[in-house]
Amino acid sequence: MQFVKGHGLAPSETAHIVTLPAGALAQTNYGDSCRTPCYLPLLRDRGGEITVSAPGFHTERFTVTSSVSAQQVAQRTTSMAVEASDPDPVALGLTALANVMDGRGGVMELDERDFQIELRPLAEGEEDLLAPATPLTGERVPIDLSVDTSQ
Repeated sequence: MQFVKGHGLAPSETAHIVTLPAGALAQTNYGDSCRTPCYLPLLRDRGGEITVSAPGFHTERFTVTSSVSAQQVAQRTTSMAVEASDPDPVALGLTALANVMDGRGGVMELDERDFQIELRPLAEGEEDLLAPATPLTGERVPIDLSVDTSQ
């Protein structure tokens, strides 16, 4: 299990990102990034957003959702039933602690984990509308405050 940047031990799953061409930059809304083909961690309880970009190609952005996993619910229920039939205070306490730490992520999973993205080339002169904006240069423009413009 990989950890999601800024979310400590929150339950996560990895999304596998493959692009054509390979070597594109894939980033999550949590700040994790990699060069494709690669794996990115996303929170199990809420998924996340992935942005894929490469010079000369349109930037692609998509949302990965999550939902309740019947398998995770069944595993958690089975674990609790086994411990209830043979109560050990330490085991019960550890299971309860693990369930609290997992929160909703303990019974959730990503709806989709494998992504194959074919990036579309930019036409000559075409602008990539999802690309990050170019920061201002910081150039100062002098303003003459000595001129009275109120007349």
